[in-house]
Amino acid sequence: MKRTMTFLFCALACVCLHAQTYSLTVETQVGTRNEDKFSFSLSPKVAQTKGFESKLLAKRYRAQGFLSKELERQKMLEEEEKKDSDLLKMKPIDVVRDMLEKTRKESDFADHRLETAQSKKEALAEKVKELEDLLEKAARNQATFERAFAEFQKKYGINAEEMKYKQMMRKRPRDTGDVDEVEIGSFCTAAITKVSEKVAHLDVDYAYNRIASGFYADGNNNDNTVTKITVIERFSKLGVKDLKLPLGKTYCFQFARKTGEKGGSLSEAASQAGIFGGGDGSGGAAASVEEPKSELDAEGFLPEIKRKFPDDAGKVVRVLITVKEEK
Repeated sequence: MKRTMTFLFCALACVCLHAQTYSLTVETQVGTRNEDKFSFSLSPKVAQTKGFESKLLAKRYRAQGFLSKELERQKMLEEEEKKDSDLLKMKPIDVVRDMLEKTRKESDFADHRLETAQSKKEALAEKVKELEDLLEKAARNQATFERAFAEFQKKYGINAEEMKYKQMMRKRPRDTGDVDEVEIGSFCTAAITKVSEKVAHLDVDYAYNRIASGFYADGNNNDNTVTKITVIERFSKLGVKDLKLPLGKTYCFQFARKTGEKGGSLSEAASQAGIFGGGDGSGGAAASVEEPKSELDAEGFLPEIKRKFPDDAGKVVRVLITVKEEK
């Protein structure tokens, strides 16, 4: 029996050591040039994720521009040096008075924080007691519990109307101020669900965001006013399930690129810029508008796409996905 168990353990270990893995490569071509590439080493049914490599903080049109961090740092250093210099020139009694005033302010601030923390602790302790009382009432009398729970719901806003309001607030646009945060680069989550007869079954989510251009609007820049819009191109193929991809063959998702980046109007530039709240953007003050599908949007195996769109490579973004066995 012992020998049999040892044999089974060794066999299982051998299978695990030799389990087949697959290389998945994702290349992104913008126009006629390669702009992004990454790869995964995948075991069946084990998902891998590659996140965006950077984020852009961008000001909206007519907002106030960011100040120079280096200039601000220099100013702060100069102020600190001046304070040190002034301190050295002060008489000892003036140094004591100055430090006493600052220390009192710090002490007052610390006292305020302690009071806030104590108030929160007391409120939580009260809520704990109320919940314990509810459990006791539930164990004794259901009608008493239901009346007490109704009061508890009213006190803490646990009702359908309040829940609906919270859901609405959670779904509101994330960025409603004068700054938008935009992911830049590529994102992908991929998993091979199975491989059968040299065909990989693939689940994939893909997105690619890039800075396409900048649009300069009319108007002066007095009072630190921004009149440039950063135009962001966004491309995504999310929720792809059971994509059947023969090993070694390349599958292509093709997206039409936006046109009119130069020489257009302010509204056209705004509609293209995700950071401005239009186009393909998911954030922004204005609602996102779904654009009509272009005749250049397509998917299929790469040779087939090239045959169908022989002269359109410069007008599109192509995402090329290839799965191969790893040796």
